[in-house]
Amino acid sequence: MEEIVPSKEPRCSAPSGGVFVYAGYAAAIGLGGVNWYFLSGASVNICRTCGVCVVIFSLPLSGCSSKTEFERTVERATAGDKSAQTNLGVIYENGGTVGGQWDYAEAVKWYRMAAEQGDAKAQTNLGLMYDKGDGVPQDYAEAYAWFFVAATGGSINAEKYRDTVKEILTAEQLAEAQKRANELFEKYGSGN
Repeated sequence: MEEIVPSKEPRCSAPSGGVFVYAGYAAAIGLGGVNWYFLSGASVNICRTCGVCVVIFSLPLSGCSSKTEFERTVERATAGDKSAQTNLGVIYENGGTVGGQWDYAEAVKWYRMAAEQGDAKAQTNLGLMYDKGDGVPQDYAEAYAWFFVAATGGSINAEKYRDTVKEILTAEQLAEAQKRANELFEKYGSGN
């Protein structure tokens, strides 16, 4: 395997369709610094804490410009791109914004926009936000409903989460959750 030696100087040479990978665990919890390296024309943000790198999400690159990848993602998300909306949800949920601040309410906003367009990852992530009570009041029935919709679209993770939450619900709560799931499914369809 060829060893990759990163350049310490930023270059804007990422081809359209490349991938921007953000590893933000260390920055999000305030340990270690964020170092920018540019490998094979794709921007890679690597956090190093105790020699461990954690990849949180990736964003497609759309070529070089004076705008940051975050700004381009916000533009695409605002224009209705469900993948960009899901990515913004991940950014806000995991503290990938400037200053490394978590903003669960903002994450929920972007997940909901994408979930309502049928994005299975966003549907699953929105379910997790309800399951944990991050950015929304904790609501296992609502979590179940979003997991159900995403699982119907084939999300294996959502299926597992749905089955786990199902064990928490009483028979009455489960009936209400299934009713809500059917409403969501009829309104937004299954995830893809």
